[in-house]
Amino acid sequence: MSTLTPRARALALAALVLGGVGIGVTEFVTMGLLPQIAEGVDVSVPRAADTISAYALGVVVGSPLVALGAARAPKRTVLVVLMVVFALGNAAAALAPDHPTLVLARFVSGLPHGAFFGVASLVIDGSEPVFGPVIIPVPTGEEAGELWDHVAAMSTKGYFFELKRTRH
Repeated sequence: MSTLTPRARALALAALVLGGVGIGVTEFVTMGLLPQIAEGVDVSVPRAADTISAYALGVVVGSPLVALGAARAPKRTVLVVLMVVFALGNAAAALAPDHPTLVLARFVSGLPHGAFFGVASLVIDGSEPVFGPVIIPVPTGEEAGELWDHVAAMSTKGYFFELKRTRH
């Protein structure tokens, strides 16, 4: 039985869905932006794909570490910390001046991924799984990257973007 009021439960669910959408877009939009990413950090497209592998490695490393390290911590606090790490990793990715920095930032962005979904489900009280509409914003993020550049898409994740065209 949930101790949340219906309004608080709806707000929590909305926050968790937005977090899930942000994480999903971060994971998938990169595949559609590889040419722009490669151009932005002056590497080949196959080399730019390292950013996808780095994110996946972050997910694999982060999930068990968070599960072990945060098992006794308040779940809402864990979610906030996960989203702060996620936001900082994405900010670093958006500002990365070169390929190695971008790869490291993508690794950091991936660390909270797996744990977020597990903890989010528990916060709602375990009575229902929490899944956000992950695929819908991806074309928007790819379009932002094609119209402006990968930095715009990586920093906005398809929700909001600055209306100016930039190139490195």
